[in-house]
Amino acid sequence: MSELNMRNSKFKKILVHIDGLEKGSVFAIADFSEYAQPKTVSKALERLSKHGVIEKVVRGIFWLPCGDGSSPDPEKVAEALARENNWSITPSGETAIHKMGLSKKKPKNWTYLTNGAYRSYSFANNEISMLHSDSPYYENLSKKTSLLIQVIKAYGQEKLDERIIHMIRDKYNDSEIRLAMEESKRLPKRFSCTIKSIFEGI
Repeated sequence: MSELNMRNSKFKKILVHIDGLEKGSVFAIADFSEYAQPKTVSKALERLSKHGVIEKVVRGIFWLPCGDGSSPDPEKVAEALARENNWSITPSGETAIHKMGLSKKKPKNWTYLTNGAYRSYSFANNEISMLHSDSPYYENLSKKTSLLIQVIKAYGQEKLDERIIHMIRDKYNDSEIRLAMEESKRLPKRFSCTIKSIFEGI
């Protein structure tokens, strides 16, 4: 990084910030709002990308390569997109099942519900789909409870057997269970009853 011009104080702060990140980190223009305006940050990141310090993933999103030929983590990219666009997101479908740790198989298309617009992103043989939803079931809830709702929806009642229920239970600690049970009281009966049946007796 020493070959880059460090005389601009805003650019220097952005560069120092990136230099302190772990390899594989994914970041958005919005993550540097404390240092400069978005247009200035964008120019700085594009400049660093041209010098090979970082790599552009999709518009407004960059990452610090690991140096092993790997590609950015789609989950980290989705979270960066949410920060950049000020969206609330939650995994859905196969993505929710994978995020919960119930399947090691990575989704072909990483899907998320969002209060933002419908958007699709492609990078390094990965696909991310942001699906607009007016449903309140992923907002105003803890992330773990919101994720659980999407897991329940992904499996459906008929496939939510004892084996899966036990796997779900293992992913929650006592405080998370109490919170899920409390938050479930505000949900439609089909969700509140299912959450109660998952955790009852623990």
